[in-house]
Amino acid sequence: MEAVIAAVPLKTLESSEAVIYATDPELRLIYANPGWDRFARANGAPHLVRAQLMRERLLEVIGGPLRDFYRDRFVEALRTSKAVEHTFECSSAEVRRIFQMRILPLRNNGFLVMNSLTAEDPMPAGQDANREE
Repeated sequence: MEAVIAAVPLKTLESSEAVIYATDPELRLIYANPGWDRFARANGAPHLVRAQLMRERLLEVIGGPLRDFYRDRFVEALRTSKAVEHTFECSSAEVRRIFQMRILPLRNNGFLVMNSLTAEDPMPAGQDANREE
């Protein structure tokens, strides 16, 4: 946790609207901000609040093809010692949402991940979000 606080003050993490979390070198969840819980509850996943997942291996919680995607981004950040960024859509049937992900390697070889909402609009009529994608 010290590496997280050294990277960004805890007060900043806790007050951010972004979904922010940190891992240790084994990719176990060691920190998640209140944005994590808000996102989990707002998306019908109250069982994924941070209290339930702390110390869990992140890649075991992430399923399907996203597991490989995240693993590859973490490896890239570790290999380059630089932030890795990715823009992604995480929409619902009612709302189109675009997020910017930043994976920051920490001094302890863990990671700080920030997912910031960059756009949120009503889903256009007749266009359903493909939840599987």
